[in-house]
Amino acid sequence: MLRKLFDKWRPRFREYGDYPAYRGAFQLLDRFLYSSPATTATAPHVRDANNVQRLMNNFVIATVPCWLIGLWNLGEQTNFAMAQVGMAEAPGWRGAVMAALGTGYNPQDVVACFFHGFLYFLPIFIVALLTGAFWESLFAQLRRRPVDEGLLAIAWLFALVMPATVPVYGIILGMSFGIVVGKGIYGGMGRYLVSPVV
Repeated sequence: MLRKLFDKWRPRFREYGDYPAYRGAFQLLDRFLYSSPATTATAPHVRDANNVQRLMNNFVIATVPCWLIGLWNLGEQTNFAMAQVGMAEAPGWRGAVMAALGTGYNPQDVVACFFHGFLYFLPIFIVALLTGAFWESLFAQLRRRPVDEGLLAIAWLFALVMPATVPVYGIILGMSFGIVVGKGIYGGMGRYLVSPVV
């Protein structure tokens, strides 16, 4: 159903369609949800269901255990620190969400630690993903090429290596530098000198 909808809308986002300025964003969403329609028909390439997008998504799935342990560890350390200084609840929106969830701040409670850590990770990941999507769409639009695969994996890894208290402008600057200087100016996926994350 969704695939048919994307195929129906695709002509509107082409160069001479109704919305050519949004072609990069459309391709980004299409490539995230579905594999590329291009297939290899000649040797020496292996004809397989795997492609770059699928491998990048498998990378993200493979790092989920690391992510879960990291969220729990961050939440546990934060809850222990709050208990040591006598804080009853976290300040700001995180405290309001924790109060709405009713999980509390017990450092011995795995669920409370996980959700507290998740509330630090989520904004970092969302800002990194949106910043990367902006640059990927812009480069695809300017070069009149499809959007590169791997944005989810790059934003995911970038968010995993960021400190929990990084300011929003730090995420935007870091992700922008990684995508533009680390990847975009060299031609995109597979052509860059260093990983955009590091």
